Amino acid sequence: MLKQDQPLQTVLGSRAVPSSDAMGDWLRRVGEEGLPGAGRILAKANALFFRLGILAYNMFVGFKRLCCPQGWVQHTIATVRWRLLHVAGQVVYHARKLVLRLRVSSEKMRVYEYIVERIAALSNCYAH
Repeated sequence: MLKQDQPLQTVLGSRAVPSSDAMGDWLRRVGEEGLPGAGRILAKANALFFRLGILAYNMFVGFKRLCCPQGWVQHTIATVRWRLLHVAGQVVYHARKLVLRLRVSSEKMRVYEYIVERIAALSNCYAH
C-alpha cells in the first residue's frame, strides 16, 4: 500500500525533511483518494474491534452470573462498575508500608468477599 505510493516513497527516501507544502499536498491527496487498500484494512480493524467488544461483553455476563450476588444479574456494565469500583480510598504510609485504606460499608465488604470466594472456587474447578 504505502510502498506503491511513489510521491510518499520519494519523500521518505530522501533524508531531508519535506516542506510543509509537500506534506500538505500529500495529505490532501490521501484525504481525497485514500490510501490504496486502506478500506480492507479498516474493515478488518473494525471487525476485530467488534469481536473484542463481543468477547468482553460475554466475559462480563459470565462474571455477573458466576461471581456476583444473585440480584446483580440484571445490572448493566456501568452499574456493576459503579458498585464495585466507585469507592473512596486513601493511600498512606503506615509502619513503612504503603497501605490502601478503603472507606466501604460492611455490606459492600461482604459483597467483595463473596465475589473473591466465587472466583477462587471457579479457579479451583479449572485447575489442572
